[in-house]
Amino acid sequence: MTDFTFALRQLFKHPGYAAIAILTFDLGIGSTTANFSVVTLRKHVVLSALKLVAVGLAIGLPAALLVARALQYQLFEIGPSDPVTLLAITLIQALAAALAAGLPAGRAARVDPLVALRTE
Repeated sequence: MTDFTFALRQLFKHPGYAAIAILTFDLGIGSTTANFSVVTLRKHVVLSALKLVAVGLAIGLPAALLVARALQYQLFEIGPSDPVTLLAITLIQALAAALAAGLPAGRAARVDPLVALRTE
């Protein structure tokens, strides 16, 4: 019982560190049982990140259009709803999210499962 209460205290004190420790353990178990391969893991992580980007863009693009309408007199040589600019920003954000998720996922997939399981 003391281990459980200690784990809960650590989770609330340092949620980021606890999440990384739990995910590392999960990856160790998953790769040991052959549930994950490098390709499957990277694909899963990148798709999860792109889902978050899609939600952010679904909220952010309409908000950006509203704010751009309010600030249209301060924009220089560009319209408040320029489709090229909005498309470019959307693609750059999606690419950045895919790289930010894919590179660490590939690195995590190459971790030896026994090392991941021994990590505390």
